[in-house]
Amino acid sequence: MDENVYVAPADGGPAFPVLSDYAPNGQLVAGGTYGMSLQDWFAGMALQGILSTGWGRENPVAAASLAYEHADAMMQARKEAPNA
Repeated sequence: MDENVYVAPADGGPAFPVLSDYAPNGQLVAGGTYGMSLQDWFAGMALQGILSTGWGRENPVAAASLAYEHADAMMQARKEAPNA
């Protein structure tokens, strides 16, 4: 494997990474953060759609499970899609 090729973690890596920022004097003004994973982002978006239909409100565990099923499908599609 080429050591210069980035391979994302299984969860897709960070959805909204923030780099550290430094003031002109070299003082750290904002630390970096990895935020949520891409898989978690996909699950949250799927959960919004699921709950918008009215389904899953009485069983949030089932709704969350279904959201992650959709997120996992999105992660798989990214692996299979060219130039993803």
